[in-house]
Amino acid sequence: MNTLSKQERLYKKKTIESLYAQGKSIKTPAIICLYHPSEEISEFPAQALFTAPKRRFARAHDRNRIKRLIKEVYRKEKQPLYDHLNNMGEKLSLAFIFTGNRIPDYDYVEQKIKYIIRQLISVTNHELSTNENT
Repeated sequence: MNTLSKQERLYKKKTIESLYAQGKSIKTPAIICLYHPSEEISEFPAQALFTAPKRRFARAHDRNRIKRLIKEVYRKEKQPLYDHLNNMGEKLSLAFIFTGNRIPDYDYVEQKIKYIIRQLISVTNHELSTNENT
């Protein structure tokens, strides 16, 4: 299951707008993750979006390299998040936004994405347990 298919990518404008408007964030140096519960009908528990700012990286090949790095790490590290969301019966929309000033190396991105995934698991676990208690 180490793939990142088209159904796992977030591309619907309405969903993206609600993610940016109502989503909560997990911040690390250089990468911000927005997340929001999703009502999208999909066989996958999470749909993700990957961005790098044109303002900081004027050259498209630099932005593409950064997005490719983040996608690759997410693809390899997403399984614990998927298992958790499947157990909880939840679906999430995610946006990974790169905010650093330089093109990162693989190890740095891997460290940040692993941290974000751990945080997503604990935050969604906490939010769902508080929703059940109210």
